[in-house]
Amino acid sequence: MANRNKLQISTNVILMILIVAGVLAVVNFLAQKKFFRLDLTENSQYTMSDATRKIIGDLDDLVNVKIFFSHKLPPQMVNLENQISDLFDELEAYSDGNLRVEYIDPGDDPELQQLAQSFTIPQVQLNIYEKDKAEVTSAYMGIGFVYGDRKEAIPIIQNLESLEYDVASRLLKLTREEVETVGFLVGHEGPDIYDDAQYGALRRELEKEF
Repeated sequence: MANRNKLQISTNVILMILIVAGVLAVVNFLAQKKFFRLDLTENSQYTMSDATRKIIGDLDDLVNVKIFFSHKLPPQMVNLENQISDLFDELEAYSDGNLRVEYIDPGDDPELQQLAQSFTIPQVQLNIYEKDKAEVTSAYMGIGFVYGDRKEAIPIIQNLESLEYDVASRLLKLTREEVETVGFLVGHEGPDIYDDAQYGALRRELEKEF
């Protein structure tokens, strides 16, 4: 009787191992066939829009992304770097290998500083308040995009809420076959799109895609 019980226990253990191995094999197979991620944050802050997913999924060739970001930032800006990293992790994951992201801290390296300048990415001045003392430091906070012989850039990351849109619009402009043109009728004492005081912000937004 004891031997029979031991045999039954051994059989059950072996059966359970086989079942677990089978489930893992199926999950692994499905994971290779279909990529998916779950966003469990309260406001779905890491869920990309359908439009962004389509732009990323439609990439037909490699886009190199160079994130120029200084490591020595004020403590209050550490979260900014983390959120940028999270966004591009998602973009890379959905790109099917067509998006390659590189993080660059130009620091005091003249060659890396020159590379940042080639994307029109400037050094920005940041105020650091620490132990009742104010200091000013220079930092890089921009993104360059390369697709073949084309380049685009976000010179300064100013707003995280619009960063996904800014990135998607640069990628769309960079990779589309033809850049669409928007025309403005001028003269007749009408508004001038090149009047920076009134229409500068509108023109700069349009120039991101057109």
